[in-house]
Amino acid sequence: MVDERRVLRRENQGLADYVLKKKREEHAARPNGLSENMERTFVKAYRNVCDAKVSVDSLEELSQIKGFGKLMLKLMQGYFVTGAASSQQEDLSGNHVKAKGTERYIPGRNTTTYALLITLHRETENGKKFMRKQELIDAAEASGLAHEPIAPVKGKGKAGRGDSKREWYSGWSSMTTLIQKGLVVKFSNPAKYILTDEGRDVANECIMRSQLSNSVDILSDEEVDPAQQARRTPNQNPTFTLQEEQQYVDARSSRAQACQVDLEGSPAKKFRSCNVGSTLNPMKASSSSLASNGTKGVTTIPRLPPLKFGEAFEEAYDVILILDDREQFATRGSRSIVDNICSVFKIKIEVRRLPVGDCIWIARHKYQHDEYVLDYIVERKSIDDMRSSIMDNRYRDQKLRLQRSGIKKLMYILEGDPNQSKAAESIKTACLTTEILEGFDVLRTNGLGETLRKYGYLTKLIFQYYKSRVNDDDQSKVPASCPSFDDFVKRCQDLDKMTISDVFGIQLMQIPQVTEEIAIAVLDTYPTLLSLVSAYSKLDGNVSAQEEMLRNQSNNVICASASKNIYKLVWGG
Repeated sequence: MVDERRVLRRENQGLADYVLKKKREEHAARPNGLSENMERTFVKAYRNVCDAKVSVDSLEELSQIKGFGKLMLKLMQGYFVTGAASSQQEDLSGNHVKAKGTERYIPGRNTTTYALLITLHRETENGKKFMRKQELIDAAEASGLAHEPIAPVKGKGKAGRGDSKREWYSGWSSMTTLIQKGLVVKFSNPAKYILTDEGRDVANECIMRSQLSNSVDILSDEEVDPAQQARRTPNQNPTFTLQEEQQYVDARSSRAQACQVDLEGSPAKKFRSCNVGSTLNPMKASSSSLASNGTKGVTTIPRLPPLKFGEAFEEAYDVILILDDREQFATRGSRSIVDNICSVFKIKIEVRRLPVGDCIWIARHKYQHDEYVLDYIVERKSIDDMRSSIMDNRYRDQKLRLQRSGIKKLMYILEGDPNQSKAAESIKTACLTTEILEGFDVLRTNGLGETLRKYGYLTKLIFQYYKSRVNDDDQSKVPASCPSFDDFVKRCQDLDKMTISDVFGIQLMQIPQVTEEIAIAVLDTYPTLLSLVSAYSKLDGNVSAQEEMLRNQSNNVICASASKNIYKLVWGG
């Protein structure tokens, strides 16, 4: 306890009181109170301010008083911004002269400084007394408030923007600005960060200007219009879309790009073409089935997990986001960023090994704990990884594995600005081909934080899509059940195994006029040579019918010349 002393100069009374106030705040902010050294530092600083023979009107003058080192000066910055500076402005108000250097610092919207300040404020309001570096970085990344990544990225950055020219500048470097402006105080080892009174005021002003709340606004289940909910029949398939503005800086201009995720799939994307000449077994790239419009194609209506008659999805299942454990944010040192996404979006996330893709969603039964894979899968890539995967053909192989996984809704997330890459044109062309020709949804994000935030939004939307689905035993509306997680893993692990159908498909593609698409169409009906021979034998004696059989059965997907050539090779006509 510090004994209050008489202040030698009346002008320093406010500063002396402020020292005691900061001492109480620091004591309350630390679980075990102030250390013995810190206690002595505050006592010495307070006594020296009281005994000062001159008025102390600036940090520079305060630095000349014993007991005020770097930490104490940082703690006192708030006084000279809000106290002495304000008084100085009031004294000069009659002359309408603005005191130099007294304008309040307000971080720009969507900057890393802005994200760190508001995140620290929100966590403080939620009861945290302080935050450590990695904890604050993870929470700020998860908030999505910054358009640039906050965490330092190995091998990237701008030279000469740190404390020395050898250091790399990252979003976290903006914390220095917050400390220098007196909005945040750094103390202890390892470092802890707390807001000053001025920092809280600035954070509140940023929130009011941006019309934010003290918590992240999440799409809630109650936001669905009750009238629309009442009019919707249980098995209607509403289409939910996710629209978010994303900034990408072009050399000539900047523009906002709106991306949409159609959870059910548009008719234009119900037919996926397959890449020819892949190093993977091409015959497993796609599997045609009867689409909802009655034509041959890939059915994209999401399947339901098993439900009892009249049972609603929401009553039986929870939706859980599954992340691949080989992703960088799934490592032991970065798990807190996943925990932040869980708490912010109120969703369940698990990290486990996935045989294909970086992210899937499963429906887990609330009582039996059975797990079924929902029809959504995501592959994410950074710009650099995208560039290298295009060069070594991994990009094409990974897409084929996704197409062959049995999941209907395929999404690709590209992190970063492709315009900043040397292979910008190749990356843009690959994205366009992937989306237009192969039926993927290609989404773009600024970095890992925005990607995880998008995962959170998608999880909420997917749950909303499924929640009111009911098993009314109408099989024309409800496709086959979702595969179990174990079946999904087994199917994906078998992708690289060569089967009899694969061999038969490769043989078919040696026939003139038989493309990969035609070979796949044949395999959908006749997976082996024996099954095709058996079909021809039933038409023995009618050569014309045998030659036209495949063309007629495929609804003209197989052309007449290819149908005839296959017949000649197989039946020897």
